[in-house]
Formats: sequence, C-alpha cells, structure tokens
Amino acid sequence: MKWQPGDYASCLANLLQGEALSVFLSLSPEDISDYQSVKKTLLRRFGCDKNGFKSKFFSAKPSQDEDFATYINRVARYFNRWLELAQVSDFDSLSFLILSEIALQPCDAEFVAYIKDHSPTSLSDTGYFILGRKTIKGFCHFFRRRIC
Repeated sequence: MKWQPGDYASCLANLLQGEALSVFLSLSPEDISDYQSVKKTLLRRFGCDKNGFKSKFFSAKPSQDEDFATYINRVARYFNRWLELAQVSDFDSLSFLILSEIALQPCDAEFVAYIKDHSPTSLSDTGYFILGRKTIKGFCHFFRRRIC
C-alpha cells in the first residue's frame, strides 16, 4: 500500500495515544492536516528538536546499568542530532554554535530570547545585536550578575 503525502497526518493521528494525541488535537485545523507541522509540533513537545537535543547532550549522565561504550554512543547521538537540527555543515558553523552557547550562558533569559529572536549567523552579528540592545535599553546588564 502506497500512502500519499497528503494522508500522512491523518494516518499518524490514528496511531497516536496519550499526550501525543492531546498535542495533536490541540493543533489548529490547518495544522492538523499538514504533516510537517504535526511532526514539528510533536518533536518539539517531546524534546526532540534542536534545543531538546542540545539539552540532552549537555546534561547526559551514564545510567546505573549502562556501560561506557553505550553511554558514549548515546551522547554522540544527541550531539550529532543537535548539529543536524542546527544545520551545522562546516567548522565555522560548529564554532559559532558552540561559542554562542557558551557566550550566552551567563546572560539572563530575556537577553537570550532577544538574541535568538534575531537569529545571528556569526559571532560578529551577535556582537552587533548586543551593542544595539545596550544602546536601545541604555544599560549593560544582560548578565545574571552585574559585570559592567
């Protein structure tokens, strides 16, 4: 049996249960019929998006019954999936991804949201947004603790 792409969302809906079904039913009528929208919403809800895999990568700990090789393979899967979803394709984009994560760690949540809303593509772009934010807001306290 060959399914048509337009039928994917309804076929998936028949398989969903519990919280996944609740998430599906909370979508708008337009989104319910759009498989890509359903897929994106479900993946995000269950932590299987870029931020979810980043979080899993940085917080991964070996379980009691997990040997070292299994643990490393699991962490590598989290890392590789994070890079794939962040569309990292070369060293420069990897460098930007990791350095921007480190640079934003001491920042308050409002500032991090501001930077991520503007989707900078380089560290210099991020710097321009920081300077713009400082000028607009008239302050230098994007950090959780005052350093300026």
